[in-house]
Amino acid sequence: MTPAKRTSVACRRCWSVSVASVPTSGHETNTPFTCVHILIFTANWTPSRHEGSRGCGMKFLYLSLALALAALPTSAGPREASACREGGLPPVFEGLAFAGDGDTIYGVGQTAAIRLWGMDTPELRSGGKTETTSGMRAHAYVADLLAEAGHRVSCIPLQRDRYCRVVSTCLTAHGKDIVLETLRAGFAYGFFLSAATPDRIATSLAYAEAEGEARRGRRGLWPVWLGESLR
Repeated sequence: MTPAKRTSVACRRCWSVSVASVPTSGHETNTPFTCVHILIFTANWTPSRHEGSRGCGMKFLYLSLALALAALPTSAGPREASACREGGLPPVFEGLAFAGDGDTIYGVGQTAAIRLWGMDTPELRSGGKTETTSGMRAHAYVADLLAEAGHRVSCIPLQRDRYCRVVSTCLTAHGKDIVLETLRAGFAYGFFLSAATPDRIATSLAYAEAEGEARRGRRGLWPVWLGESLR
C-alpha cells in the first residue's frame, strides 16, 4: 500500500472512530449533550498511531466544531415559543410607549414588545445594521403620532406571536387608533386582516378601506411600493 493510500485509510478510520466515540445523552442520566461535552471530549482525545495524521486531526477538529455549533441553543426555539404562549397574556396596558419599527412599540415597564395588530411596515434596519429609508419613515410617522398624545397609549392584548411579542390593538390618549392612522397615511399595509375574530371583522374592514384610500391617493410609501418613484 502506498503512503498516500495508508494516510487515506487512516483518516477514514479516524473519522469513523471519532463519530462513533462522540458521547450522547442517555436516558439513564438525563444529562443533555451540549457543546461543553464536545469540547471536553475533543480536548481529551488523542489519535492512536494507526489513526494519526495531520489531515485526520483536522477532520476531527472540523467535526467537533460542527457538533458544538449544532448543540448551541437557538434564540427562539419551539420549546421557548410554546412556553411564551402558555404564559398567558398581560392585562390591558395603559401608560407610556415609544416607537420601535413602524408596527412595534415598547411600553414603559413592559418586558415584551407590543406588536400592533392588523398592519405591517418596512423593516427599520436592513440586515439588522443599516437603517432603511422606508423603515425610518414608517417609524417616524408612528413616533410623531405617539408624541402628539404625550406618548400615552391604551393597548388591549390579543395574543402572543412566535417572537413572544404581545399582539395588541392600541389607541393613543387622544383616542386615535395607531394602526388605522398609519394605514391612512400610507406608511403601512393591512396584515393578516383575514385572521380577525368575529368581534374584529369591522376593524378589519375599516383597516382595508384605509389602506385602499392611501393606495389610490398614492400617500406615504405607496409610490415607492408601486414602483412609481423609480420612473
